[in-house]
Amino acid sequence: MTAATPTPAPVAATESKPRPRWKRLLVFALLILVIGAFANLVGWDIRGWFTDLWDTISEISIGYLIAAVNARHASAVKLSTAPPRWAVSRTSTSPAVATSTHSPPLEPE
Repeated sequence: MTAATPTPAPVAATESKPRPRWKRLLVFALLILVIGAFANLVGWDIRGWFTDLWDTISEISIGYLIAAVNARHASAVKLSTAPPRWAVSRTSTSPAVATSTHSPPLEPE
């Protein structure tokens, strides 16, 4: 006995064209403009805040920046060369010890 298997109906290919990049940039620029206008309307000094932020960032000396980059690099190298935790836990030769204070240690059977 053979059963006929229904074939699925062909799906129409609906290719939606992505919006042009310039439209997305225009929407983003308008959004920034509206947020800036609102901030000006309520009296927020965003330009002053960015000026203070830039002054604070520009006060960081080049020596501190180099030290931070080196420390970050050393940290990444250390993390990438460390053995995975599962390898460390599987190669441990010490027997398992019960650490709970609420139950007595397990007796070997």
